[in-house]
Amino acid sequence: MTTHVNKVHHVTTITQVAKDLGEDEDWVRDVANEMKIEDGAIWVFGVGEDGVQAFTDFRIERLIELIQVYKENPESLRRWPRIQPTPRSTPAFNYPHFQPLRFRRRVRYL
Repeated sequence: MTTHVNKVHHVTTITQVAKDLGEDEDWVRDVANEMKIEDGAIWVFGVGEDGVQAFTDFRIERLIELIQVYKENPESLRRWPRIQPTPRSTPAFNYPHFQPLRFRRRVRYL
């Protein structure tokens, strides 16, 4: 009988990786956004509304390689705009039962 053994036993958050590498967290996020899904994209969801991007050891190695590439050629990195949260961008606004009455669709039942 064989059983599946999960090879990933821990992940490191993007904040901790940036701190360990001595890099700006926003810049590391931009580099991580350039990585492909095969590189091991992991999102960790907890008590808060937003998820946290995390990395396996393999993905950290790949991220370090990409950081070196983008340091050598910084203009090739696509920078993502940073947006400030607004009442309309919060997750609760996307659910009809949390929206103010003026934003709800008027539906008539026959």
